[in-house]
Amino acid sequence: MVYSDIKKIICDRLSVSKSKIDNDTTFASLGADSLDVVDIAMTIEEKYGLDVDNTDLSEIETVGDLVELIEKETKN
Repeated sequence: MVYSDIKKIICDRLSVSKSKIDNDTTFASLGADSLDVVDIAMTIEEKYGLDVDNTDLSEIETVGDLVELIEKETKN
């Protein structure tokens, strides 16, 4: 569920096809910069009622990294 939500948000924010995204897809390969990743993360935070540490966001390189972080945060 988290993966599909994140994938949809990424597609909407970056105007990319779902077929271009899997866990190993880097945000750089999608044309996203660090501000795009922060924007995506903020959208996810709002959706799940989370407050993700910006330090954690700086380590996000792939879609899988973001999914893992959000899944970890939702368990806490």
